[in-house]
Amino acid sequence: MSTYDIIKVQKFISELEVIQSAVDSFVEENGNDSSNYGYSFLENIPQKLLKTEVNEINTELLNINTNVNWNPEKDKSSEKYNCLKSNDLKDLLGLEDIEMSVIINFETRQIISVDGININGVTYHRAYDVNVN
Repeated sequence: MSTYDIIKVQKFISELEVIQSAVDSFVEENGNDSSNYGYSFLENIPQKLLKTEVNEINTELLNINTNVNWNPEKDKSSEKYNCLKSNDLKDLLGLEDIEMSVIINFETRQIISVDGININGVTYHRAYDVNVN
């Protein structure tokens, strides 16, 4: 893997870790029911697309033989996810300079990058799953 690729992977992981920390703090302060946040997440992305993304990512996660911090019963339900684009991350969580769209299950605090990162032909959507060996 080139130095440039390693930097891209490190940036991907660090941005997801920053988002995770902000989500953890936000949920501690506001609870895990996103309907109480006074913010309309699903206006940002059609529900059909959200369901497709979650289902595809769920399949990918199962295919790469990982289940670290993944509960198929709780985390595969697309109705529990909310899509946040970079401007939403700034507005809701106070995060600036993150150019990533994520889908978040506030109940389980699961954070999934919509685009993910491709490493050696495998697309990873969560920092937990990235294995750079």
